[in-house]
Amino acid sequence: LEVRPDDASVYVDDEFRGTAREARILRLPPGRHVIELVRPGFAVERRELTVVVGESQAVLVELPRP
Repeated sequence: LEVRPDDASVYVDDEFRGTAREARILRLPPGRHVIELVRPGFAVERRELTVVVGESQAVLVELPRP
């Protein structure tokens, strides 16, 4: 997970996982998940992804200004 700015808060399935700096590598169980990225002064970004056993995904997000 790469997010700009990297001090945005990361939530996975409504659970806080730390800042984007701290949550660069997320290990998630197989299935559908929602990642929400939040930082004051920027628009909230939500991404849905499906995790498949044995696969990895790179997610790059640049938070837009409102």
